[in-house]
Amino acid sequence: MFSLLIVDDEEVICKTLEMMVHRIKSLGEIKTFLASDAYTALQILGEEKIDVILTDLCMDEMDGLTFIQSVMAERSPPDIIAVSAYGNFEYVRNAFKLGVFDYIMKPVEFSTLEAVLLKCRNQPGRNQDEQHDVIAEVKRFVGENIDQNITLVEVSNHVSMDYSYFSKYFKRMTGETFSHYLTAEKMKYCEELLQQQDIKVSELALKMGYNNAGNFSRAFRNYTGKWPSEYKERKRR
Repeated sequence: MFSLLIVDDEEVICKTLEMMVHRIKSLGEIKTFLASDAYTALQILGEEKIDVILTDLCMDEMDGLTFIQSVMAERSPPDIIAVSAYGNFEYVRNAFKLGVFDYIMKPVEFSTLEAVLLKCRNQPGRNQDEQHDVIAEVKRFVGENIDQNITLVEVSNHVSMDYSYFSKYFKRMTGETFSHYLTAEKMKYCEELLQQQDIKVSELALKMGYNNAGNFSRAFRNYTGKWPSEYKERKRR
């Protein structure tokens, strides 16, 4: 059973798309759900297991991009196919940044809809692979720039995500907040640096983005169980 949620604030378009979908025999048995606004769609998502969402980008009340952002913040979100009228390329570009599978231009042609849905249906696990690739890229970027006082905003920009969405996305995918992850990586780096180099704690604090050495030292001790000065003393021996 293949389940599809169609979201469009024009009821006639919802029903037309539904009829077109049921003409695609190669999809097998299809169960469709219709929503005339994003709030109804979110309610359906909370009650039903949906494989794919076909959603308009330009809707009243909650627009399509906000809806997509809400869906993608959930664990294991369904694939999303964006639908938009000619000329809304900024909407489409932002939709791809949020992780939609593909885009169809209005008026929707049957052959295009069929091709996109079949491509989506025949790629199980695509979302998981892409999500793991994003997290891998985040960790690579953090590792290579750990000494540059990087921030959540900088990292979210690097992977082309809104910073508030990225924060939820990272927590959903890894089980920890980005702040916790970044602090842990910084402390690991500082631990190695203190063991290898003769560097002032105040300099290291500024390098890691702390306003004063006291705050840095407490954070370091919370992570390692030791004060930075203990590492410096150990190196002198």
